[in-house]
Amino acid sequence: MYSFCRWLIIFYVYCFFGWCFESAYVSLCERRLVNRGFIKGPLLPIYGSGAVIMLFSTRNCTNIVSMYLVGALSATTLEFFTGMAMEKLFKIKYWDYSTHRFNFKGHICLSSTVAWGFFTLLLCEVIHPPVAHLIDSIPQVVLIIAAAAITVPVAADFITSFKTALNIRDWHVKFEEYKELAAAELHSLGEKLNNIRSDEQSELTIKLHDRLSRLATRDKIRMLRRNPTPHNAHLAERLEALRRGK
Repeated sequence: MYSFCRWLIIFYVYCFFGWCFESAYVSLCERRLVNRGFIKGPLLPIYGSGAVIMLFSTRNCTNIVSMYLVGALSATTLEFFTGMAMEKLFKIKYWDYSTHRFNFKGHICLSSTVAWGFFTLLLCEVIHPPVAHLIDSIPQVVLIIAAAAITVPVAADFITSFKTALNIRDWHVKFEEYKELAAAELHSLGEKLNNIRSDEQSELTIKLHDRLSRLATRDKIRMLRRNPTPHNAHLAERLEALRRGK
């Protein structure tokens, strides 16, 4: 079993690997540099948490099948509860599988679960052994110092990002309130228009028609003025009539 300090270093390593992978992928897709993640620094906590969960939950697995199933289930569980918690807290979905088949509330889906299982095998059988060997070769004192040196700025970054996310949540809530208020005002205005008497509606219709006719005539005059040399008698007569206001 790893010590807490070693688990913490493993967490940071895979947070960084996840940030490199996702930022590179999204940057290529959008053809611009994109810094992915909840915090500003080059770390994606969901990847680090997923890696730790996969490694910890599969530590007693004796074959590939059990490793696949346990890893897929544990990572999917983490993804679901993390997504639910972030949406509940910040009123925003940081990932959404709603367009995928066999999804549940947009937080998890079948294809993602299948992918998590394969990532578990890749992590446990290919990626982690050399990483573990490297970490095990570092003295405990150095690991403690490194963990402390990383944790302090990461904690500060997380607190700042957390406050920013809360501000975004408050703005989002206010925006939704304004939308509801605007919808209520429009509904009230519609009712007022519906309550106008028929004679007032007719008078209003006549005025609007007259206004539109004058606008249409003005547009025609402007069009003819942009083409001031008509080449047929009918167009010349029409231009003269419009100039006289007929």
